[in-house]
Amino acid sequence: MSLHEHTYKPYGSPSFKNSDEIRIAVNFQDLILDISESYIYIEGKFTPNDATKTCYLSNNALAFSFDEIRYEMGGEQVCMVRKPGITTTMKSMISYGESNMKFLETIGWGLDGGKQVLLDKASNVSSGKLPLEYLMGFAEDYCRGILNIKQELILIIARSFKNSYIGEVDADVEINKIEWKIRHVMPTDKQKLKLLTRLNRSSTAKVKIAYRMWDLYELPTIRETASDIWAVKTTNSLERPRYIIIGFQNTDNTDNGSEDITQFTHAGVSNIRLYLNSEVYPYERWNLDFDKKLDAVAYHAYDNFQRSYYGKDMSEPMMSIEEFRKNPLFIIDCNHQPDAMKSSTVDIKLDESELPSIQNFYNKLNDTNISDDDYAHARKVWKSLELKSLGEYSDLYMRTDILLLADVMENFSASSLKTYGLDPAWYYTMPGYTWDCMLEYTGCKLQIIKDIDMVMFVEQAIRGGVSVCCNRANRMDLMLALSNTVTSSCKLSAFFVWKNTITYLGLSNAEHVLTDQISMVDPCVSAGSSCNSHRRNGIIIGSSALIRVNNCNFMSSLGVRCGTFKLMLSIVILAIL
Repeated sequence: MSLHEHTYKPYGSPSFKNSDEIRIAVNFQDLILDISESYIYIEGKFTPNDATKTCYLSNNALAFSFDEIRYEMGGEQVCMVRKPGITTTMKSMISYGESNMKFLETIGWGLDGGKQVLLDKASNVSSGKLPLEYLMGFAEDYCRGILNIKQELILIIARSFKNSYIGEVDADVEINKIEWKIRHVMPTDKQKLKLLTRLNRSSTAKVKIAYRMWDLYELPTIRETASDIWAVKTTNSLERPRYIIIGFQNTDNTDNGSEDITQFTHAGVSNIRLYLNSEVYPYERWNLDFDKKLDAVAYHAYDNFQRSYYGKDMSEPMMSIEEFRKNPLFIIDCNHQPDAMKSSTVDIKLDESELPSIQNFYNKLNDTNISDDDYAHARKVWKSLELKSLGEYSDLYMRTDILLLADVMENFSASSLKTYGLDPAWYYTMPGYTWDCMLEYTGCKLQIIKDIDMVMFVEQAIRGGVSVCCNRANRMDLMLALSNTVTSSCKLSAFFVWKNTITYLGLSNAEHVLTDQISMVDPCVSAGSSCNSHRRNGIIIGSSALIRVNNCNFMSSLGVRCGTFKLMLSIVILAIL
């Protein structure tokens, strides 16, 4: 058996510009191809806009040159890696060790300002390779030859190359050549006959291809709360996750030529838990504190990945624990799962074991920060009930609030039935309920308005709903509003606008309500009117007319019915003299 490497090039003459789709096909179906050992060869140029300023290819620069890479067999997608740059960065940090660093150099791993092994600075020409086993799980896990089927590699060039370099200035990145180099397996005649004989047996011709797929999921932002829950996906039992790699990054790192996109942060996280339906991983909380170097549990999970995933006797982690603290990745091993699990909803949950600081709380009702006493009470509740997350604290508040409200409504309903014989549950609005309460309580009979002018005035004055929505407390000067209806001899010193219309309505219904002696008066109060008359009668202003109200201290304009008509005025003003 002999092995020969062959080069396959894209269709036509592609320009290799941003967002271009590059297709490289292998149409010869009688060949045996070793896809696991194949690689993508890339040539290009890297030219900083200002040679006097610092600008260099970043770590894993070649992989960041693509947005998506797909591998197809017979027109069917077998494997796909989205954003191969960040995907391979996270995978490589936990999969490779010091012994692999020379192999990783030709891929572009470890590039920095002092190390540019892929770049000739004199001509600005760069070259490197991306092995398929480095890019996708199919090539890493399936190491046998493939034959009798068309194969195709599809590459989507990145929409921007700013993730491929770091510097004080921008740079021009060009891709001039992309080739797929595949090793051909040439068996002897005896080996080929044996292979074809097996393939021609219909009962045993099917070849199982088992591999582990890598999926990338991103949460654009994390809420500034003590905990966050992320429902990642729903999948079947075959594709349920086996290992989870979690990394936190600052949003400024992406598509920013001045920042390192391969740099991660611990984000102050204390616990990370993965939920697969009712199963939780890890079973116990980590209770991390990177500021105090309480991170050995997280490093153990990182160090143990190679033994669990690759079956190695000894792990060879790429980072020491000090390097891990500066650039951490969190590994959750969920490989051992109950066989009964049929479908899985994966929720990544970040739990805080302490109440957030007082600076993270804000009172939106009055637009102020909470007081020290309120925060001290919240901490006391948190510790006394051993709450684990802000969600548990919120649930506790909701339960107590709903129970208190239920008690209030139960007592209110019992009191209403006892006092008025009315059940509040049968009413849609508070004005309608309080009106019936007034009728039941007073037993008075209402005068029917027969004056058509008064009827039309009431009809035209009807307004729907609350006319003004504002803050709970306002100080208003309504002298101008009263200037057309109150004489200059009546010196009003203060005006009170009642915003809580429900309480105002209930209070007005408890007083003597107008039942007769309703009459129309001139819109302008006569010059002979005195302040005392207004004090006795009260004033209700609506539109441009004035109603004189006799035999009552004051009257609500919301919900008060005169005979068969309902009086609804847009503004209610009580003059306090």
